[in-house]
Amino acid sequence: MQIGYFWSGVHHRPIKGIDLITLYYTDPTGLSVPVNYRIYDKREGKTKNQYLTEMIAEVESWGLTPKFVTGDSWYSSR
Repeated sequence: MQIGYFWSGVHHRPIKGIDLITLYYTDPTGLSVPVNYRIYDKREGKTKNQYLTEMIAEVESWGLTPKFVTGDSWYSSR
């Protein structure tokens, strides 16, 4: 498993963490379950946005068709 440094909004500084991106599905009742994940490997040359796009496409190919997809605000940033 990869370990790296990531910006923490809670700590307001980079902290050590697991390079894991998780995609959750939440139903209208509020039940939230993980449905896909990727280990972020900088050596692959992909951005976290690319991993997210792959995960969404994959779960859609499984038949999961969400009405909305949301994410952390930094996914829309550079």
